[in-house]
Amino acid sequence: MLTGLPPFYCRDRERLFEKIRKADLNYPRYLSACSQHLLKGLLTRNPTLRLGSGEKDAEDIKGHIFFKDIDWVKLKGGEMDPPWNPQINGSLDTSQFDREFTSMPIFSPQSLQQLQNGFPSGMGDENAFEGFTYTDRRFHANGNNNKNGTDDVDL
Repeated sequence: MLTGLPPFYCRDRERLFEKIRKADLNYPRYLSACSQHLLKGLLTRNPTLRLGSGEKDAEDIKGHIFFKDIDWVKLKGGEMDPPWNPQINGSLDTSQFDREFTSMPIFSPQSLQQLQNGFPSGMGDENAFEGFTYTDRRFHANGNNNKNGTDDVDL
């Protein structure tokens, strides 16, 4: 969010994964040294060395100099004003998204269906899950059956 692009941006999926695994991360010149230091800490490949992965957890991130002006108690209490309030004109306003994304075709057939009661048509049908099968083997292995003969799950 500091640069407008993901850290290893690449349109080619395979090259993207290769960059994530091996490439050096280059920062734009306009990023402050403080911002770069924060990103280096958050994007450290070794998770045990990554900022926020130590005993203090998120407190290490919150204590970073990048966040020096944040009053975390006020933020948690909803007492801080956001630095920017976008002007939104209704629930379908996409003006805050790049046209690259809003001009893309929609490939989901369900997204083209009319909504009925807040769900795509067909979702309220009795046979909405016809052909869907799922068996969680943990329940059969443990012999969990309730009095109705159906498996119960304790999650």
